[in-house]
Amino acid sequence: MRGPIRFQAGHDLELREIERVGNYALSFTWGDSHSSGIYSFRYLRTLGELVGSQGAEAVKALGELPRA
Repeated sequence: MRGPIRFQAGHDLELREIERVGNYALSFTWGDSHSSGIYSFRYLRTLGELVGSQGAEAVKALGELPRA
């Protein structure tokens, strides 16, 4: 997959289910029942470090997220 990853505000941000995908990723089901996307452990770590260093609001303000 190519192109930017853009922040999408959701209506129901409750995390209802986390499912392991192989040995490399997670898939999430949200409160509004959407579950699109597979997120690698590597990407989630990178995103967590970005939020940790800049804060969640600053990351949202970026509008686009880096790819791992």
